[in-house]
Amino acid sequence: DGGEVCQGGRACCSAPDHGDAEEHSKDEEGTALEELAVAAAMQQATPALCSDIQAQVEAKQTAEKAVIDREDICARIENEAAMIQITLERDLAPLHAILDSALQAIDILNLRDIAEVKALSKPPTPILSLMTAVRLMIQKPLEGKSIATDENDWKSAQIMMRNPRGWLDELK
Repeated sequence: DGGEVCQGGRACCSAPDHGDAEEHSKDEEGTALEELAVAAAMQQATPALCSDIQAQVEAKQTAEKAVIDREDICARIENEAAMIQITLERDLAPLHAILDSALQAIDILNLRDIAEVKALSKPPTPILSLMTAVRLMIQKPLEGKSIATDENDWKSAQIMMRNPRGWLDELK
């Protein structure tokens, strides 16, 4: 106690428990040089670390912006899909009424009616057109023929009605 204080806040060489003043001075210079070297290394490393951190921050911001952009795109697609659904439901409403009427008409058909139509050798054009439309609706080619090649063929319509009960069930 009572000795001088050195630059680093330690008791100076003149303290009784210290050895040689010159040795202490060299230690102090070494410590100061080490501290300067560490400070210089940190100063040199700092720009590189700052660059790395800045790059990471920018990458994160870019990723966040991409997520936000994708969320915006998804929201727009969802809105467009909802608008399309509303439009389709509005446009299909009258068709539902027509379909309901058609199903009611099928319900009043009986096996005798079908047998009578099937027995016609040369049906009137409206019946032939109706049978062609029915076959096209159920999309069923007959006897290995495509729908397009025999669409006005009365024989195909008669084949289609060969099992009247099954045909009525298929129409429903």
